[in-house]
Amino acid sequence: MSRQQQITDKLWDGGVHPDRVIAHKDGTFSGWFGFFYRHGATADGHAARVVKAIPAATILEAYEDWQAWPKDSYFKVRFSLPKDDTR
Repeated sequence: MSRQQQITDKLWDGGVHPDRVIAHKDGTFSGWFGFFYRHGATADGHAARVVKAIPAATILEAYEDWQAWPKDSYFKVRFSLPKDDTR
């Protein structure tokens, strides 16, 4: 199983459901959470949920990538993990 899939599984097991998980070449990961309406959600809120699901995660950035309709908008959370830790 790839490291990206392990991270995706840990997030889903922790109740965090990103639309996309990206593994970057520098060893970091990004979770993308799509939205049309915010309904009170924020990028910082998603970052807190990532840390709750994977306590070893260190949040590097969390931001809103808003695009005018019909393009998709996302809350993006970029995080790192110790190389040997997928807990």
